[in-house]
Amino acid sequence: MTRLVSVISSLLIFSLSVGANQVGADVLSDADKAEIIESVLELELLSEGSVAEFAHLRRISSQNIEFVEPWRIAKHGFTLVPARELGGWQDPIEYQLFTSISVRDGVARVTLLRVKERWPCFGPHTLRERKYTCESRRTAGRWVAQLIGRPVQMISFPPRTNEVNTTPR
Repeated sequence: MTRLVSVISSLLIFSLSVGANQVGADVLSDADKAEIIESVLELELLSEGSVAEFAHLRRISSQNIEFVEPWRIAKHGFTLVPARELGGWQDPIEYQLFTSISVRDGVARVTLLRVKERWPCFGPHTLRERKYTCESRRTAGRWVAQLIGRPVQMISFPPRTNEVNTTPR
């Protein structure tokens, strides 16, 4: 019985110490996340001609970054568009979507998609995405981003139907 109590108390102390370390380390405030997003937008302005298909892409989806004030996006020449307004366009719509922001050892890793999609009157919805990953580090009191890796192109096709042609020839 004494051994069981000792094991349980050891596990409890260990779990509390691990939990305390995780809470205090690498937690970003919304203000830090907003600054990181701004650093990525600054990088976008510097390297926007690198992918001709997505050059001069100025719409940013509000999805996943609802905490960022529109003026912070606008001051870099971009427009924050509510995610609900990005669907159902017949003309192709192009925008950027921040998918994740995580931090480890003081380095923020940001993943974003450059998206081009269309909902034609007749025909399937088409979607083309290019995934980018950036790292942002706090340097001289501000976050500075850099692109890591090469952009990955992802193309989505409409789902196939399992229709069988039963018409006689």
